[in-house]
Amino acid sequence: MEKHLLLTVSGDRTASYPLRFVKGFFNQFCDLRITLLYVAPRPAGGTFDPSLQPEQHALAEMEEAKRTSSHEALDYAYDWITYRACDPSKVTKKVVHSQMGTVGEIIHEAQKGMYDAVALGRRGVSWLEEMVSDSVSHKILWQKLDFPIWICRRPDELNQRKNVLLCVDETTASDRIADHVGFMLGNEEEHNITIFHVKRDNPRITTETQKIIDHTESVLIENGFPQEQLSVRVSQAKDPASAILEEAEQGRYAVVACGRNADEPSSKDRFLPSSTTTKLLRRINTTLWVSK
Repeated sequence: MEKHLLLTVSGDRTASYPLRFVKGFFNQFCDLRITLLYVAPRPAGGTFDPSLQPEQHALAEMEEAKRTSSHEALDYAYDWITYRACDPSKVTKKVVHSQMGTVGEIIHEAQKGMYDAVALGRRGVSWLEEMVSDSVSHKILWQKLDFPIWICRRPDELNQRKNVLLCVDETTASDRIADHVGFMLGNEEEHNITIFHVKRDNPRITTETQKIIDHTESVLIENGFPQEQLSVRVSQAKDPASAILEEAEQGRYAVVACGRNADEPSSKDRFLPSSTTTKLLRRINTTLWVSK
């Protein structure tokens, strides 16, 4: 079944991360339809006019440079992805001029286009920058969403990652991410899925734990994913995010997938996050898939 992805594009160097992830991860690249979205900043005001005052003249020149840059970035992304695509007609370009802010425009387009996932690029930053971060990836995870988000880090060129670490619990968000992973990988033979459950107490597999695992397996198999490519790991940790990060690095997974139940965080959570997905977002070195 064809999947339709919305890949965000910008003039920032992270703009290539979603493109490179999609091309490197999917073996069945021909099954993808892709829309490249560039959110152009709202003009600061006015149009270029030689009679403008020096300050206004400089502002108009900056706005023109932004417009030129947006088209160059979008054209570059289009040329790069269509060169590798099976069918260039399945790749489209879209520019929207921001009226609701970058995050608002991305959400609006995602809901209007009913995409199967929205992919963003995210650079690595220092711990201090993270403490005061107000990035697109943070903001969008704090919204009420009805579509999965992929947050793509810089691809690991030397040690190619493979497979998916699917983090599950008893929540409905966990069900949704399992369904999404199964749908996206239903015909992908190159990747295995590890179902990963973190317990805060004894790591022994209890009846409740087994129910979570069995249910997740059934969701994946119903989506066409082969049972022989599934495995299960149960870990014990007081902080689930730390356990997930450790497993993600040890297993060299290409994707870590998890559900998210939290919405807009408190002021305290912005600086000292308690949400597992926010902790993962700030510390993970691979691509993060999130469904709410």
